[in-house]
Amino acid sequence: MTPAPAGRPDAARSARALRRVLLAGFEPAPRLRVSEIAERDLVLSREYSKEPGAIRLARTPFLREPMDRLSPEDRAQTIVFMGPVQIGKTIIGQAFIAAVVGYYPGPMLVVTDTDTKAEEFSKYRLDMMIRDSPHLRSRVAEAKSRSRDNTIKLKTFPGGYLKLVGAQSASGLTSMTCRYVLLDEADDHKANVSYAGSSVSLALGRQTTYGDMRKTLIVSSPKVKGDSEIEAWFERGDQRRFWVPCPRCGEFQVLQWRDPETGAFRLVWPKGRPEEARYICTHCGAAWENRDKNAFLPAGEWRPDRPDLGEGGTIASFALNALYSPVGMYSWADMARQWEKANERVKAGDIEELRAFVNTRLAESFAEPGEQIDPNALANRLDPDWDAVPAGVLCIVIGVDVQDDRLEAVTLGIGAGWEMWVLSYNVILSDPLDRQTWTALDDLVLRRWQTEDGRTLRAAATCVDSGHRTQAVYDYARTRKRWGVRAIKGVGGPAKPIWDKAIRKAGKLKHQGQFYAVGTDTTKDKLHECLKVSLPGPKFLHVPARIPRAFPDWFEQLTAERRVNYREKGKEVRGWRPITEGRRNEVLDTMVYALAAAYSVQMGRPGFFDSRAAPDEAPTIAPSSSPATVEQPEHAGNMPRPLRHPRTRGVVRGKGVDFWTQRGPRRGRDRDRW
Repeated sequence: MTPAPAGRPDAARSARALRRVLLAGFEPAPRLRVSEIAERDLVLSREYSKEPGAIRLARTPFLREPMDRLSPEDRAQTIVFMGPVQIGKTIIGQAFIAAVVGYYPGPMLVVTDTDTKAEEFSKYRLDMMIRDSPHLRSRVAEAKSRSRDNTIKLKTFPGGYLKLVGAQSASGLTSMTCRYVLLDEADDHKANVSYAGSSVSLALGRQTTYGDMRKTLIVSSPKVKGDSEIEAWFERGDQRRFWVPCPRCGEFQVLQWRDPETGAFRLVWPKGRPEEARYICTHCGAAWENRDKNAFLPAGEWRPDRPDLGEGGTIASFALNALYSPVGMYSWADMARQWEKANERVKAGDIEELRAFVNTRLAESFAEPGEQIDPNALANRLDPDWDAVPAGVLCIVIGVDVQDDRLEAVTLGIGAGWEMWVLSYNVILSDPLDRQTWTALDDLVLRRWQTEDGRTLRAAATCVDSGHRTQAVYDYARTRKRWGVRAIKGVGGPAKPIWDKAIRKAGKLKHQGQFYAVGTDTTKDKLHECLKVSLPGPKFLHVPARIPRAFPDWFEQLTAERRVNYREKGKEVRGWRPITEGRRNEVLDTMVYALAAAYSVQMGRPGFFDSRAAPDEAPTIAPSSSPATVEQPEHAGNMPRPLRHPRTRGVVRGKGVDFWTQRGPRRGRDRDRW
């Protein structure tokens, strides 16, 4: 071939073109951002969407940046989105899943509040999303009978898999390593899963080995003030809010329900005419129409309130409210109408409508009116660990809470002026229907405690709640009366005595035994008074540092309820209610039972804890006949021997069945011992 003459322009152009083609072959394909993946491959199904079809982020432009921060090249590792219902939180989660399944494969964990919700999300969102998207359908294994690759809670695809679990399942949260995590409605998750920690912390712990490659999405509407997981994560991030321009003056601002400085409402309307609701511009005072959203939403932008936070840019947090809901969805008139209805219910004494509005529309945590103790304030006044029982302890009592799978017990030392010391907190992880569970409790009841001034004390009274495993509690307490063990049952309501000395009998065929009634609300009032005392002395509660080290949520459980006004049988009463449903409160219950045990001791010696008693007057051994009588042991070693199981005919009279052995009585033979 004759070479082309030097200097010919067509040869030079051909060489440059060939060079570009060769270089292009070695360049990586451009990576799609998550928002681009959503608009390309995410299809909303008509079974659950008002507007089925491909995603159109032009109507909800505020979803684009939270999605893009989930892209692999973005430095953010945790993306937090705190918003109202029906604003697009689930769409962000679906876009995240589509990106992982279709383009950035790896192991992914999706956590909902319950296993039932996980199944519903899989059936009515995930499966339909995969079905309606050709690209995703080609990636996920086809569902077949007896196939392990595609089940309700597990989807496999080339390079990874997707697992769905409920937040209450500790095994599901700790049994896998994953690169991606999606936490849906985090405020509905259980606070502490089988003493292993919160579901959020457990899920995030599965990503440790992936380092900077991990991505986490946390979405939720906030619930309770001071106990909101999503609000706490939002405050850890850079706290981004969506700024929009005024259609009249063009000044940017954040849409707010009320002005944080003046308290004036930004959304206004004539009373009784919510259809005339208008938003008032912060700068020029112009009234915006609901239809103006079509103009100012596309021009909006996310701006961080605290760019100095976010742990070096690794936590990006976003907050939005229902004022940003696009035209055709939840309007300002709907918002005004719901607000009026909520306020009408408040006048009738019902705050639930107002709570729902604040949580699900304003996307703010709700502070219910009432009295409560800040757990952080209690945690800041811990005592150093002590080797021996402090000399101020005059009497030791125990409160036991019974659950279906464990016992929880607090050992409390009581001193003059009702000064209290938490000596130990024990969790017996064993079924209360097993004898070894109660044997372990025996060891705690009979334990000898040495005081700093040389005395030997033992529990003078033990109260065991009979709300769960009732017959097992009755049988246990019946054979340990002389050890001061009493079965109790909590009785709610105001003006109930802390300790009712009358013995109650359970005469039903199902549960037979004796118990004492404890006024739980009255006891919680007394405990609340003690928790408000901030200086050592009368009514002060001493907690050694080792207790919260062993049980990190100990103070959260102790302050799990607040005193509020509520309506019962048409009357307004004041009592104790959980701050949030599902929050653990076993510590509070055991403290209430221990305090009731102390009151049972004082009934035999009126005013014993109210005055400065001498140490040698302190009760050191459990009463022999009733909780109101306290006696001294003859010597330190005079401890009761273990009792033999009584010759009873069991739970069901006439059946001849022993509760513990599940066998009938044997003639001529000793019965099983405890």
